[in-house]
Amino acid sequence: MVTARAIENQIFVAAANRVGQDGQVTFCGSSQILDPFGTTLASCSEVGEGLIVSEVSSDRISEIRSGFNTLKDRKPELYKGLDTKLVRKSK
Repeated sequence: MVTARAIENQIFVAAANRVGQDGQVTFCGSSQILDPFGTTLASCSEVGEGLIVSEVSSDRISEIRSGFNTLKDRKPELYKGLDTKLVRKSK
């Protein structure tokens, strides 16, 4: 799921996850840092605590977005005013 979030939002993602046991519940760990294309740059163990660090670059974001431009397919005329209609209904 984290890979999908990085790709669809075209951003770097740092996903932290708990590891170990708490009573009868086991937590899987595997924290990770991903680039905007979903490539894992660093990851932690599934069995112990750890610290991960990775360099991120705005150039990498630009590179990904130029080859995978999701914003060009938007059709704002189809959802014009939708945000104001939703706000009024929730009040």
